[in-house]
Amino acid sequence: MFLFKLPNVIWVLLHAYGGLSLSGLVKSVAEINEIDPKDRENVISNLGSQIDRWLEVQKLYKRNSCINAISAISRYFVCLCNKRNGTFLTGLYLFTKLVYAGSVIGQFFVLNAFMATNYTMYGYEVLNSLLSKRPWRDSPRFPTVTFCDFEIRQLQNVQTFTVQCVLPANLFNEKVFIFMWFWLSLVTLVSVFSLLKWLYISTYKPSNLRYVKKYRTIVGKFPLRTERRLFKRFVHQYLRDDGVFVLRMLARNTTDIVIALLIDNLWQNYVGQQKRQLKNGSWSKNETNQLASD
Repeated sequence: MFLFKLPNVIWVLLHAYGGLSLSGLVKSVAEINEIDPKDRENVISNLGSQIDRWLEVQKLYKRNSCINAISAISRYFVCLCNKRNGTFLTGLYLFTKLVYAGSVIGQFFVLNAFMATNYTMYGYEVLNSLLSKRPWRDSPRFPTVTFCDFEIRQLQNVQTFTVQCVLPANLFNEKVFIFMWFWLSLVTLVSVFSLLKWLYISTYKPSNLRYVKKYRTIVGKFPLRTERRLFKRFVHQYLRDDGVFVLRMLARNTTDIVIALLIDNLWQNYVGQQKRQLKNGSWSKNETNQLASD
């Protein structure tokens, strides 16, 4: 039971180091639909400001040559959990998924070994035997037939008799473990599928762009041709992997409209920042070249 709980413990203990109370945000967006529509816009604006501050703080950590090298690698390997490059929460979540999959696969093989039969895959062999109408081999862990000693008093003597007896409780116990074997098989498939799904989502960068664009479309605000480069910068350099990950987590606990409005709020914040930087002349030559190459 502890092995099933371990990944959750890892996530709860470590995700706070990402600098954002994700559980608090999830609770807030889950309650938005119950709030008066007049106050809903203010709540979304506050959430947007909170996420905006968090995104900006992640970029303020001090850097050195070693950190720069790790950041460069983490752009391609999100599992490195790098705050500065916006992959901490994403990498931690992937690691948690990996621990879930590893835990259930390990328990699956431990259970198979515990049954101590000659079957390589115990549950599969039992099912195959049933379909073939052949008796399956009993597990030595759950003997169904044994010898029992009885003492019977006859006059002045006590006679000991050894007879064959059945252990019906072990018939039931064996069925329980067979069910557990198939249950762990199902959990293994689900865990591995979930890991591969999130690995694809997290490492395939265009998926982040499509995800954010989908919600911009929901509120009827399509990126204009002149905004495409800025929109790419918004997703890849402002939100980054962790920002999109947070939006995905929030989307699981509220409606699409709320997430679309939240993304629109973040977009307006980002555009405002770019206008202020342009007005103040704080654009560097390097940033200008990056914008042109997006």
